[in-house]
Amino acid sequence: MYNRRKFLQTTGAAALGTFAVSKAGAAFFEKKMHPIGLQLFTFFNEIDNDVEGTLKK
Repeated sequence: MYNRRKFLQTTGAAALGTFAVSKAGAAFFEKKMHPIGLQLFTFFNEIDNDVEGTLKK
């Protein structure tokens, strides 16, 4: 019996496999540095002492 869960697993695996072998998938899996976002509230107590040094780290 072919149920909904099996259908979603099969189509998801097929879509992921297709993406992985495409050019977009290859570019996605390359090791590149991507810009990140960071909330400065995380450094609430530290950033007052050395703003430039904290942001550089």
